[in-house]
Amino acid sequence: MKKISTAALLLLCAIGFAQDDDKKPNITVSPYYLWSEPTQYGLSFELNYSGIAGLEGSSSILNVGYGTMTYDAPGINEVDGDGYVIELGSRGYFNKKDYGIYTQNTLAYGNIKFEENGVKGTYSYFSFLSPTVGYKFKFGENLSIDPSVGVQWVIQMKGSGFVDNKNVDEWAGRFGIKVGYTF
Repeated sequence: MKKISTAALLLLCAIGFAQDDDKKPNITVSPYYLWSEPTQYGLSFELNYSGIAGLEGSSSILNVGYGTMTYDAPGINEVDGDGYVIELGSRGYFNKKDYGIYTQNTLAYGNIKFEENGVKGTYSYFSFLSPTVGYKFKFGENLSIDPSVGVQWVIQMKGSGFVDNKNVDEWAGRFGIKVGYTF
């Protein structure tokens, strides 16, 4: 996980610094909270292409987060788990800038491990459908607040241990907030 997030961050930085000075994309780094199943806390990196002909109003998104989830199954008390979630996707702004109303979709992979009261298990999923709508408010040149709402459809991988995917919904609502700084 550490290698993947480091490689992705280096790729985003390399793309940003490889451009001409007058056409350089900007990078917004945001801590974020996403209420969903699993709930996520982490860092979001947005590479925005405003000012580059043909790419105005579009961004690439990388979210690297810590995921938490409560698993509830018949015959088992609720068990809390934690792990990681990685999302990679794109965002399109309606005003062709780097703020305002947008739509977004991400590819996601999550891995949550449960180990409590002598029971162990793992829940893993992949998602390629996670449509989101949000509004990015900018304050000055660098500060932004970014609330969003969406849904996510997950393809669940075979659970391990006591985890049975029949007890986890394939659809999850998503409500998020990011507070960002643009470089």
